[in-house]
Amino acid sequence: MKALAFMPRRPDLGRAAFREYYETRHAPLALRYFAFDRYVRNHVVDGSDVGFDCISEFWPRSIEATAALMRTKVGDRMRADEREFADQARLVSSGCEEILLAGAPRGEDEGGVRKVALLLRSARDAAALERGLRRAVASLRVAPVRVTADRVFGGWPAPAPCDAILWLHGAADAVDVVLPADVVLVGGVVTETAETSAADLAAAGRETLD
Repeated sequence: MKALAFMPRRPDLGRAAFREYYETRHAPLALRYFAFDRYVRNHVVDGSDVGFDCISEFWPRSIEATAALMRTKVGDRMRADEREFADQARLVSSGCEEILLAGAPRGEDEGGVRKVALLLRSARDAAALERGLRRAVASLRVAPVRVTADRVFGGWPAPAPCDAILWLHGAADAVDVVLPADVVLVGGVVTETAETSAADLAAAGRETLD
């Protein structure tokens, strides 16, 4: 299980300034207090207005410990720093399950990789949605390096903007894909990935706040 955060930038900041603060200030701050097995930020570089500028992926070593920390002074500090670059009122977090649909499993470092993210809505159950996603992948005329999907669960403090994200790894532009009739495309964006190194992850989560 991993978590997602749909991160919108503060209205007075451009995407470049948002990304700079996230990567040089906020992400390193999070690593001081939280232990992750993996931490990936997918920054939007092109595409439709979907209401956010980054999709962050977190693999916490302990969901319970992470939630408990967010109820302490650590959570207060993280939320205060978040307001320096993000439109906090529109930020949405959710749980998700990642599915490999085509290609090799994800490598250890995806830094700099471009991915197309297709945001999808569906009224179907999880199994039917996965079958629909696999049919969509089969319709691709040019196969990306890898295709994964995130099945999105719920959302906090508001519903997530989609039921699933179809990720086309290595794709750098818009992609033609045929979706089943009961799966709706909400929007599509091109992202560029920043990922925390294994060395930095190994040293993460060692500080506390009294």
